[in-house]
Amino acid sequence: IKMGISGLLHRKPMDDEREGCFRSFESLRGSPQLSNHCVAVKVWSPNRFLVGYHQDCSLRLFGSTEKSGSGGARLCRELICLRVDPYKKTKKRGCQLVALSLDDECIGCLLHVVEDGSEGEAFILTVLNREDFLIQDDSSEDDATKVIDIGQSVLNYLLSCEEVDHGLLQFHDFLRDGGELDDVEVLVSQSLVGCGYGRFMVEVSVSIPLGDETDDDDDSDANLTLLFRKLFLFSSTMGAIVWMSDSNPSTRPLRPRHEDMTLASIKTEERGQYGCNIASLNSLSPSIMRLSIDPSGVFHHPKLMRGSDMCRDEILEGNWRLRHSRSRPVVVLDEEIVAADNLVLENENGAKRYKSYLSFYPFYADGSSDLPFYDKLELQGNIEVCHLTAVRKDHILAICRVFGSSSAPEELEDVAGHWFGGDDDANMEIASFAILVGVQSRSEIQRICLVDDLNSHFDIANTPLSPSDGELPIQIDTSGDTVACGLWWKGVVLTGADARQGMTSVILEDEDMSPSKTSKKKKKKTPKKSGKKDGFARGMSLRG
Repeated sequence: IKMGISGLLHRKPMDDEREGCFRSFESLRGSPQLSNHCVAVKVWSPNRFLVGYHQDCSLRLFGSTEKSGSGGARLCRELICLRVDPYKKTKKRGCQLVALSLDDECIGCLLHVVEDGSEGEAFILTVLNREDFLIQDDSSEDDATKVIDIGQSVLNYLLSCEEVDHGLLQFHDFLRDGGELDDVEVLVSQSLVGCGYGRFMVEVSVSIPLGDETDDDDDSDANLTLLFRKLFLFSSTMGAIVWMSDSNPSTRPLRPRHEDMTLASIKTEERGQYGCNIASLNSLSPSIMRLSIDPSGVFHHPKLMRGSDMCRDEILEGNWRLRHSRSRPVVVLDEEIVAADNLVLENENGAKRYKSYLSFYPFYADGSSDLPFYDKLELQGNIEVCHLTAVRKDHILAICRVFGSSSAPEELEDVAGHWFGGDDDANMEIASFAILVGVQSRSEIQRICLVDDLNSHFDIANTPLSPSDGELPIQIDTSGDTVACGLWWKGVVLTGADARQGMTSVILEDEDMSPSKTSKKKKKKTPKKSGKKDGFARGMSLRG
């Protein structure tokens, strides 16, 4: 990954092209450009990966092939590009991709609707079967994408819901007293997880107007009453909500309506049937909720992970405070949840210090066994964790920012106690590191610098991403021995043992049956009389 990122940033080939490949977007027509950053990367198969981009709502499938006569060197190619914006043919309304999820059958996309002259917020869920994605293109009239209006679906479900709690009673009282459905605010957290069989889960806050008298800002918290925050499970087969549950403990105050909840999940399997374990949490609240769907289809309501409050109390010492961000780094493993807490300490001159902890919460810690309720690991250095990714079952990869230094690992202890920067992080030298952590040992195994100076390579001050909000231009996903990386709008990287082994069995297939959209120049050279390969043949060549 480091060699690939270096190749993208410095415009040079990888030192050993047999170990991996990358594709640079620079000067490529139709490729993502400035502000169209990578939202998520998902491994599709051992030598293919899917990348979603924010601005144009494009899903791009990349794969690797062997260069002819290159002695094993590989080439990364874009195989398919499809925009999932249902309003792409109109100028008055558009969408931005904010989250992407992939299961064995479907691709789920959470889109933020942007409409001219509209003041509210709206979100839609688009679901596309993986097989349909392989044969569909932007010019196709037969659009197989299913579009679900999340806000409308939530309101329809609440109107027919037989469950009763305090928030739902207030909702029905509001309508009975003459309130309008159009006045009910439905906000969706920018997080999405797949639950198998074409089911996807989102977190939603529902609010109603407080009364007739309002401030000038109709969207202010003073004018709205937050009724509840809940998790909603959508079925793409039914095109509707099939289950609802609370997203935070009933004994705790509700988080403010504009605070996003972060969702993460892992697939479980039993006798050929699939389920999932899901975590729901927030960057400022210590509460971590765990819920599950059994492979048999039984839904288990969320439970609070024990020890999360005690762990937060231990790490918040002195004047250290939590660093607020839109999402909280988290990963769900087979038997535990691992989350990151980022802290900041500011002195009277505005200079800041940073530190991060990883906390481990076993599923089955009940106080009667040898398992503690939690463990924690402090990462050394002036550091902030931005993303967590599982590497097989026993390791975690933490993608981090290190402030004020790009020192080698053995030198990081020298900067851990120093103050850096002033009021603006954009004026500070910020490096990006990857840290490998052992799950069983609860210890750091290795760290490596991926980008020595983010500001010089990405012009962070003039882009829509906010590094001060925990956002980082590097997205990584792993599956088995395949590792895929998306680097903002710069390009993508693919490596790993599975990718190298799987590549040899599909080289001829890719060369002979490449998608019609792969290269526009080649299409122009094709005589008009020649037959164009149909979509079925394209799909057969890319199933992976």
